[in-house]
Formats: sequence, structure tokens, C-alpha cells
Amino acid sequence: MAEDSSKDLLDYKFDSKNYIKPQYNAYSVNSSELTGRRKEECKNILPDISQTIEPSKPHIVGEDMVELAYDLKKYKELNRPSIINPETATFSDLEDWLRYEDRKADNTIKHTRNYLEKMELHQHVPINLRQPDPEQIRIHFIYRERIEKVSPNVIHNNLKAIRLYLRACGLDPKSIRYKPPAPPETTDIKVPKPELVNKLIYHHYSKDPYTNALIQYQLSHNFIVGWRVPSEPCILKVRDVDCEGGYVTITEPKKRNRKRPIIPEDNILNGKRYKSFKNWIDYWRPKVANQYSDDFFYLRPDGKPFTNDTLRMFLYRNVHPVWNCYRPYISRHWCAVARLLQWDLKAIRVKDWLGHTKIETTMTYLRTAQMFYDRKEKDWLNRALRKRKTFEVSSAHPTQKMKSGINQTFGSTSQVYLNSLHKGCTDLAGFEPAICSLGDCRPIQARLQAQRRNTCERSILGLFLKVDSHIF
Repeated sequence: MAEDSSKDLLDYKFDSKNYIKPQYNAYSVNSSELTGRRKEECKNILPDISQTIEPSKPHIVGEDMVELAYDLKKYKELNRPSIINPETATFSDLEDWLRYEDRKADNTIKHTRNYLEKMELHQHVPINLRQPDPEQIRIHFIYRERIEKVSPNVIHNNLKAIRLYLRACGLDPKSIRYKPPAPPETTDIKVPKPELVNKLIYHHYSKDPYTNALIQYQLSHNFIVGWRVPSEPCILKVRDVDCEGGYVTITEPKKRNRKRPIIPEDNILNGKRYKSFKNWIDYWRPKVANQYSDDFFYLRPDGKPFTNDTLRMFLYRNVHPVWNCYRPYISRHWCAVARLLQWDLKAIRVKDWLGHTKIETTMTYLRTAQMFYDRKEKDWLNRALRKRKTFEVSSAHPTQKMKSGINQTFGSTSQVYLNSLHKGCTDLAGFEPAICSLGDCRPIQARLQAQRRNTCERSILGLFLKVDSHIF
């Protein structure tokens, strides 16, 4: 009887796969176990209740949370204090103060937080950020300078961070009675020669055609444009490159994403025989573009855009084995020297090209550029982009010169070279696959004719062209 009474208003549901526990059904009037007056009352009352009372809708937590987060954000925006309380503030509060009150860039905020965290967790002389004491801060920097022997640049960066924190807390930054050591004098910047840059641009890095082209195009654009690697090329979009208008718009994350238009040379922008922006957009980028690519200009082999860290390590790991002094940012230094040489040491013009805020930054490259300028070395850009010769002219007999040049460059017969043009090979003469055809032999033939200065050589060249036509 106890079991029967416990199942008065319970309906059992049974599934062939899963057994579901008994559930109470408030609207069921078909239970065979209801007897007597109780059954009659349920039959009369429950249908009316089921018609007048609708089941309540489930509580939508997501929408309420979105509204609550929006209201909370609006409340914080309107009630943000002008200074923070060091006893209760967090690093997130400090980041908000630096971003909205002091108008600092994201990179400055990130570095400031990293410096403060390291000073707070220092093993020997930590700084108590909850109760900042100028004397404790002074002892901290004296210890790091004299005992740990850290560089003056590190001292300056940490001192800037702690002074920003004191200003955010409403304290006087000048209360720190510590004079940092003078920074080291700027030394001459060492840059590679154009021939080495040419070797890096045309080196074969990978068996994968796209990966090899990606590295070569990146190096070519980095050295010629001279943008800040990797932050600026990493966020470059296809719409920022106007090949018809002849300019490229560079976004500078260092300056709160300010736009800086430049007008590069036509061969690096639209050249068909160079690693130009147009060749990358028309031929290489579509090979890997997918739904994750968005409008980013440079894409990884899987079609996704680069981040700052992935692009920096991608270039370093592939180019460093070829030249052990390579660093991604050295391309900007090289471009500054090359542009000074090309524009007759006009620092104002180079300052606008590189996007320097102060002319003093551009002047640091002037001493290095002056030494090469005095040696009559001006045409660095063309020397770096110069295509490699397909064969060399020797001092032997003209017939032997032609045979040895063909054999050394293309193999035992010229058919190897002609087949490579059909397939779009870029390793031999450096032609881009997008424009490779049999018609591309014309520049080589013209160069051959220009190098021949006597009648004998012209006749041999005509014989060579006739042989080529026979092979075709």
C-alpha cells in the first residue's frame, strides 16, 4: 500500500535505451489509481488550471548576462575615479587608468604592467605597490644598478613604469630621489651590404613553393619598405595596397594605429619580374586564402593571419641559418641607410618615409650612410633587387663561351631551361610564375645582344636563337 500511495500523481516514462526517473505531471487526469472523491475533484479542477495557467518560459541567462555586463561597463565608465587607490586597486584598474586617463598606447600599457610585476616580485628588494615608499623604491634601483649590474636602458624603463604608477595613485613621481645612469652613446648601426640582401631575397628556403615565396616576398618588402617588423606587416590588409594609385598605407600600432601612406618604386609595387605587391596579391595569396584569412595581406601556409610573435619567429628560424646575424628588425635599419644614400642624405625625407617622430632618430643612421656615400655607393636598392644572371661571359672562344654558359646554367641542353619556363620555375632566372611563358625569353635575348660587341658574337647569338626556335 505504501508503494501504491507514493505513485498517486506520478507517470512513468520508459525508453528502450535509457531509463528516466518518475516525473510529476501536474496536468495528468488519466491516472487509474485516483479513486473516490479525490479523483472527481481532480477531474474538475485540473482542466481549468491547465487552460488558465501557461507553463513559464525558461530563464534566458545569456541575454540577462549581456545586459548586466553592458550596464556594469557603463557604470564603470561614468564612475571611474581620476586616480586609483593603491590599497584596493588591481592591475586591471591601472591598465584602465593608463588607457583612458593618460591616453597610453596598448604596448606601453603592456610593458608597464610587466615591469611593475617584476619589481613587486623581486627576490631581494621587492617594492610594495600597496604602500609605495620612495625610499624603498630608491634602494631597489640602487641594488639593481650596483649589485645586479643591469643595463642603463633597463633602469630607465623600470623607472618610467614606477613613476607612471605613482602618478596614477596621485603621488608625486619626483619624490623618488634617484638619478639613473646615463644611457650609452649611440654607436654606428651595422647593416648588410646590398649583395648579401640580394642573396637573402633569392635564397631557396623551403621545398614548399608557397612557404619559399612567402619568405622571399617578406624579405623583399621588409628591406625595401623599411616598416617596423613584425607589427606593421602583420596587420597589413589587401585594401591598404593600391596598385593602381601607386601607394601603400601602413598602419602604425606604435602610434595608436595611425595611418602612414608611402609611394614605393613601381618595380616593387607593380613589377611583373620582381617580387612585387601585385604579384603577391594576384598569384600567391589566393593559393592559401580561406574563411580564416579575412583581408590580411600576408597569410600563413594554413591560410590564417600572422601574429607578431609567429611572424617574428617564422622569419628568424628560416633566415638565421642563412645569415647568423639576421634579426627581423635589421631590415628597417638597412632601408634607412639605403634611402639616405638614394636621396643624397636628405634626413627629412627619410624621416617621413620611416615614420619617425623625431629627426634625431633618423640622424642616428646618417654617420653610417655618410661613409658609404663618400665611397660613391648610392644605388643600394637596385643592387639588392637585381636579378641574378642566367649565365656568365668568359674570356674563352665565343663558341666555348656559349656552350659553357648554357651547360653551367641550364644543364647539358637548353631544353631544360625551356621546360622550366613552361612549368613556371623561379629558381633559375627568377621569373615570377604568374607571368612565365615562352615570351619571357625576350629580355634574356636582348641582354645577350647587348653583351655581344663584335660580328662573330652576333652570328653565334643568331645561331643560338635559331637552335631555340628549332627546339620550340
